[in-house]
Amino acid sequence: ISSEDMAAAIKELSETNDPLLRQKMLALLLEKLTPENAKDAFLALQKNRRGGPMGRGGEDELRLLANAWGRIDGAGAIAALKEMSEAMGDEGGRGRGGRGGPGGLGREMIAALSGWATADSGAAITHFEGLEDGMEKRFGAAGIIQGMLLNGVDDAMGFVQSLPEGEGDGREKGYYMSMIAGEKIEQGLDTAKSWASTVPDPKLRSGAFAEVTRELMRDDREAAAEYIVKNVEDEAIATAANRLADSWAREDPEAVLKWADELSGKAKAEAYEEAVESWVRESPEEVAEFIEDLDPSPERDSAVGAFAERVANDDPVAAMEWANTISNADLKLETQIDVARDWYRDDKTAANEWIAAAN
Repeated sequence: ISSEDMAAAIKELSETNDPLLRQKMLALLLEKLTPENAKDAFLALQKNRRGGPMGRGGEDELRLLANAWGRIDGAGAIAALKEMSEAMGDEGGRGRGGRGGPGGLGREMIAALSGWATADSGAAITHFEGLEDGMEKRFGAAGIIQGMLLNGVDDAMGFVQSLPEGEGDGREKGYYMSMIAGEKIEQGLDTAKSWASTVPDPKLRSGAFAEVTRELMRDDREAAAEYIVKNVEDEAIATAANRLADSWAREDPEAVLKWADELSGKAKAEAYEEAVESWVRESPEEVAEFIEDLDPSPERDSAVGAFAERVANDDPVAAMEWANTISNADLKLETQIDVARDWYRDDKTAANEWIAAAN
């Protein structure tokens, strides 16, 4: 189809109000997409969306078209979309990049990169490695993973593992793992549970455990709790324990503490912290009595830290006294700083006196 005929067909599609027919027309046109007519197809669809060029309608269709474009001409699609995005910015439009990535066509660029990764992951990754903007790289990595997952989990896992330190680390890496784990969950929870424990990198395994736990929590909290207990010897389960405890403690913090006694290590400390943080809202006196009876341990430190930060506004002196009983030096200092910050907001004179005396 020539560029002119493609644009005319897209206009006809845009004027169709039957949603099923519209989807069928779009699917047929995407099969006829070529490197030569793709840009005109995109511009026509963008222009003829309901509500005009900047209207809300048709965003899913634009991303589908961008994905198909990326599969047949990844480099050309990204270059053209970037040029269009910059032109939108020059015209004074704010674009929609804030929610979906950099630039006015951020989401469409990610969709194109995803399509490129499906068709030629090596070339897409090479393009990704040349990106300099941090936000662009974060969203780009997600697009590549999404595209690679269509060909299987292993290559996507290899890509995440290949990211250098500082790229895709921390929360981003956990998000990437949630995407991969979600694909495994689609194959069945038993498959996903077995797979999560075999992920070699502890940081990635932590994200896999957390996503499987989130899925279990939807229908069966008890099954999620048992899953965490079963894997408690693995330090990577701590994030999953935190996720379950945070949700559960809002309803029954004492039940969380009882469950936490079946845990150990960091997972137990995370559960204690979340339980105490919720419980102290209802009964700080009972929490204080509970903590008094605890032997020195990482979980006690976590509980005291959560307790001290919660009561700092009402009784900063007592909160600081509690903070001073924390054994872990790093957590102790972190808690003291948080308490002092709240104290300083409410009573600068008293806070300054304590800070001076504490050197």
